[in-house]
Amino acid sequence: MTNQTEINAAKCRLFGDGMMNRKDRYSEIQINHIPIMITDSGKILCIPQNKETQHIGITGQTGKGKGILNNSLLGMEHYMNKTHCLILNDFQSETHENSLPSMNNIFNENLKVINVKPQGLPIVYVYPSNRSLKINDTELRFPHIKMSLPTESIIRNIEHYYKLDKSAKYVTAYIDKFLECKDLEQIREVLDEILPDKGENKNKVAAEMKFKILASFKNIFDERLCNSVAPEAPAFLNVLNNGIKYSNMTIQALMFCDFIPSIQTSEIRNKRWFSAYMSYIVENIYRDKYEDESFLKNNKISMYVPELDKMWKNDNGELIKTALGLTGTNGRRAGIGLRWDAQDYDSIPDSIRSNTKYLFVLRKANADEVRGIAKDFGVDKNIVEAILHLNTDASKGLFECVALTTDKFILYSENGSTTYTSAPQKGRLITPMAQHCKPGYPLSCLLEDLK
Repeated sequence: MTNQTEINAAKCRLFGDGMMNRKDRYSEIQINHIPIMITDSGKILCIPQNKETQHIGITGQTGKGKGILNNSLLGMEHYMNKTHCLILNDFQSETHENSLPSMNNIFNENLKVINVKPQGLPIVYVYPSNRSLKINDTELRFPHIKMSLPTESIIRNIEHYYKLDKSAKYVTAYIDKFLECKDLEQIREVLDEILPDKGENKNKVAAEMKFKILASFKNIFDERLCNSVAPEAPAFLNVLNNGIKYSNMTIQALMFCDFIPSIQTSEIRNKRWFSAYMSYIVENIYRDKYEDESFLKNNKISMYVPELDKMWKNDNGELIKTALGLTGTNGRRAGIGLRWDAQDYDSIPDSIRSNTKYLFVLRKANADEVRGIAKDFGVDKNIVEAILHLNTDASKGLFECVALTTDKFILYSENGSTTYTSAPQKGRLITPMAQHCKPGYPLSCLLEDLK
């Protein structure tokens, strides 16, 4: 005998949703994998949750849903899968809204399809210390912390921040002496010792080298990048979580406490030291996952990298490009999964593209923008056409997407049955639990609405 759920579903297919009571429109299904979208065939598409983490990519034009998917995926991973997450670069200060539960009525109606309630994320906003740093009154209302880097690490890698050219050999030769320095005066004393302004060393070349080294260190200290000159911005934190004490760099310590650090990079993205600074963070997280037995050793980390293709656009960009490329190549083995997005898919290095098993494609402008995707994922002309004609209507909560994989998706049917598929899937994104940044609507106005 056909059960009532099947009868209701048949009525819905024949006559539309109006034939069903709201409570009867959906059957209850236990979803054990990360839901991403509702396919055109009415199935829930999920990313399978395996012991080994996977890299996930998102690409599409501006305003077509990349941020929506990042927000939704982040919430699902944190709450459903208990994954430790990090937002590596909030380039446009767009994640503060994510601290609040979704207040978008249309989005919240969409969430009812998977029986999920609006919920904000436990984000701590991390501001890299620098001399031009200003946190406005609105942002101060959210959990935040200033962060510096260890003075020793910056001295050891000073040429990553400011080029020394031929002068570098003097820093390398006397690195132990420089590592003991905490301020510019101590640096000057070391330079007076190794390059004295008298005797046979008193020449123009030596004077120029001394000046260049001193100027580079002055820039470092004046920028307030390191903890010896920025005590209000700790490089390390001592924390306690569930009775367990832990000490590490600021980002790792926050993740250990189950917070989601969101590194605020809008003010530093054009600094000449941006690449060196960010690569140090990525490299240390990667190293700690291998070497620090206390740092989430048996837990996954999801590293969200919005606008990945803009990370290496400034001075010394190869540093962060290499660090992220290493994470792309070996991160899965360390338990680090990249969640990246980019407008220009072809600009993503092969070390990341070739290791990305799941790609979600929002609307693209023309076939040229899809050519690399089609090659990497073996899609045909029909899928290319589908990508070029995807619809987006934020007022209706509609963000159409094509999901591609070199592995397998899991599809949940309305009766609870599941199937695995490697075939491309088209559908609409599941909107996020957390509030999303609304273009043209300042955060301060949103907070006023809550009063």
